[in-house]
Order: sequence, then C-alpha cells, then structure tokens
Amino acid sequence: MSTKFFNNIETTLLAKFQGIATAMADFDIFHAVVGYFRSSGYFRLRPVLEHVGEIRILVGIDIDNLFRRSQAAGKLFFGDREATLKQYAEAFLRDVKESDYDGEVERGIRQFCTDVADGRVELRIHPTRDLHAKFYLCLPQHHSEHSDGWVLMGSSNLTEQGLGASQPPRYELNVAMKDYDDVAFCESEFQRLWAEALPVTVEDIDRMVSRTHLAPPEQQPTPYELYMRMLIDHFGSQVEDDFVPRLPEGYDDLTYQRDAVVQGYDIMMQHGGCFIADVVGLGKTVVAAMIAQRFIMANGGSSRVLVIFPPTVQTGWVETFDDFGIKNRYSRFVSNGSLDKVIEGDGYDLPEYYDLVIVDEAHNFRHDSTLNYDLLQRICKSARANGGNVGGGKRVLLLSATPFNNTPEDIKNQLLLFQDTARCTIDGVSNIADTFAPWVKEYKSLMSQRRSLSPDVLTARTDAINRAMRHTILEKVMVRRTRSNI
Repeated sequence: MSTKFFNNIETTLLAKFQGIATAMADFDIFHAVVGYFRSSGYFRLRPVLEHVGEIRILVGIDIDNLFRRSQAAGKLFFGDREATLKQYAEAFLRDVKESDYDGEVERGIRQFCTDVADGRVELRIHPTRDLHAKFYLCLPQHHSEHSDGWVLMGSSNLTEQGLGASQPPRYELNVAMKDYDDVAFCESEFQRLWAEALPVTVEDIDRMVSRTHLAPPEQQPTPYELYMRMLIDHFGSQVEDDFVPRLPEGYDDLTYQRDAVVQGYDIMMQHGGCFIADVVGLGKTVVAAMIAQRFIMANGGSSRVLVIFPPTVQTGWVETFDDFGIKNRYSRFVSNGSLDKVIEGDGYDLPEYYDLVIVDEAHNFRHDSTLNYDLLQRICKSARANGGNVGGGKRVLLLSATPFNNTPEDIKNQLLLFQDTARCTIDGVSNIADTFAPWVKEYKSLMSQRRSLSPDVLTARTDAINRAMRHTILEKVMVRRTRSNI
C-alpha cells in the first residue's frame, strides 16, 4: 500500500530528505518553519543540503513566556527585537550546555555558526506568534506546476530527534506531498511568515558563541579561571557560609561536623531535603540537631520539628535536642512505628504543623508498598500551615549510615520523600521516574541472572549502576563522609 505518511521508525525524516536530494536534480531551495531548532539537527541535515543555494530557517519562540514577563513589568510586548533575540540566545546556550560533549556535536555547532557567518544559511525568529507548525520545503529555483517540488510536514522539529537520527529513534508522524497546489500554498505561508520575522545576524551569533566553550581562543577563560568557576558553582554558597553553631557545654566544635551542617543545610534549602549519610560514629544526630537549630533560627519562633526514629535510640535524640535547647518548644518525637498518630493527630500536631521532618534510619522506609512509607510520605509532603521566614514546602532530613545497601528503587522511593517526580530540582534530572527507570530495570535483570553470572561480572555491573546513581543524583543531595575522609 502506498501512502504519503511516514514515521521515524520505518522511514526517518532524514532518510526522506536524502531521497529527495538524490532524485531531485534541481533542488535549489530549502525553507523550514519549526518550533524548535538545534544545531545538532542542522549538522545531521547539512550533507543533504550541500548543493542547495538558498537555505532559510524560521524558528518560533516561547511567546507566551515573553508576554507574561512583559505584562509583569507593566509593558506591552509587540515583537521587541532585543527580547526576542534574548529568548533565542537562552535557547541556543541551553542547546550547547545540554548537548553531549563530543567532537561531532562541537563540529555541528561550529558548522552552523560558520554557515550563518558565510551567508549560506539565513535564520530568522518569529516574534509575534508561537509557531507550532513544522514544515519543510524542497524547491527548484523557479517552482511551477511543471517542476518538481516537495513539502514535508508533521510533528518533526529540526532537531536530531525530529530527524530520526537519535537512538533509539523517537516516534514522529509526517506527510510528504508534491502536488503543486499544496507546495505552493505552504511556500506562500512561508514567505508571509518570513517577512514578519526578525533576522539573526552574524553579530548576534558571535555574541551567543562568546558565552560558550566554543568562543575563540582569545575570549576563552584560562584553565585556572575555569577551575575557580567550577569551585564557585559547586561550593560557592557553602564556602562563603560563616555559620557558627551554638554548641552546648561539653560538645566539641569539630570542623567536619560544622562542614556537614553547612553542606547539608544548603542542600536541604535548595532541594527540599538532604541525605545525611556519614558512617557510624561521626555524629549524625549532632549534625541533624545543629541543622535543626539553624533552620529554627532562620525560620522563626513558630518553627516545629518532627523527629522520627527507631524506639531503641529515642533517649539519644531527646537528650541531644534538649542539650541544644530545641526540645520542648520546637520539637516533637515519634517512633517510626507510630506515624499513624501524627496523621490522626492522636497526641501530636497534624502533619501540616511541622516545618522540618528528621528521619533516623531512613532506609527503614525504602519500600513504597508499605503502610509506613505511605504514612511518612503523607507527613513529608503535606503543606506547611505556619509558614515562617523560610518559604517553600516542608524540609526533610534523611539519616542513614548505609545508603548504598539499597536498590535503585529503594533510593528513588526515599528521594521522593522530598522531591516531586516531574518537578525535580536536581541539575540534569527533569523526571525522577524516567531517570531511575533504566537503573531499576538493569538491577532487576541482574538479580534475576545472579546465579548464572560470575561474582566479578555481577559486582562490576552493580557497581556501574551505583556509580551512575551517585554521579547523577546522590552527590547533589547527600552528605557522606567515612573515617578515611575525616
């Protein structure tokens, strides 16, 4: 059966362009209207356009976002060039930042910049409507009902994924048409939109590139400046933190504990929670008490802290909080088997009255199918009734000396006590479920094969999963020191 429709599974958009370029002897003009444009997509398509004389790409921008900003500032937005270019520059910089760092990506971005500078490619941005239409025109110099000409349209943007060049290919649905009336109509639409759009100049591209690692050598920072920038980005707020704990009599001012408080408090305020995972004997209870003390000082006198622990360690928690002066007025204590009393208000304030929740032996709450996990998540995720000087939702401290004895699913479940699946605040992680899915799948596969795999292979593959989780997630939300670190 012959059809004009195709997807990126059996036939990719890139393959369709390659077929047109091969069979169409007078392919002289390429026009594109897209909502998203990535230089990596252009790099994939460029060999197809090697002998095309006119390449014009029209890109839509997030007009709704710009309009909201202008309204908030008491202004009206009527296609302001600087605002439009700023919006595109942000998208360009995000493209460079989020691209895989390899030679092919860098060549693609540089090639696009060179082609704009040489006039081989013209790029314009439409400033007055958010372009959802995606269509591509392959035309001869003088298109008529007697000549070849194609319009391809559908869901594919001019990106690597849209072209079907990524692995695995993303499903897209497009249609290819060559009837003169269809092609002529789309070309007329393109010309109308092109006339309304704002050109991106060589100077604009140069300014964007100068803000990336692709800048010319004379504009690039020195290795020392890059190192300092890395330190500032990663540790900046912690390095400048001059927190001095109010230590009770008999407590030593230990640098490693103070460092843990500074780091843990910073993580907790940024991400809503933090894992305190120092090994046994380094004083996690004291660190948690100092973080609670600091939070109360910042949030104000209405602050309430709920401490959850196994019954066997209740005395240590109560005595430590009493020493730090935050026991009676600010804190309540409940064993990890009595969380239903908090939910029901049976001798405790209801969950919304707590601003900070501290959970000792947090690995006891790693299975999301248990009643106790459900109760704890309801406590941690409930809204804050009192508020205070520190805005945002409830803060959560999870304490455990054995964070790496858990499965990927266990760690995901604990992370979700203070993070939302689709609104993750961790850099590089947009969706927690999507990020953990391959680790969970790989781990389950390994466990099902563990009797047939050699111990060395099993260890190496589980270590690889743990390294990936540590680098992607845990290093950004965890304080973890061993005795050798100290």
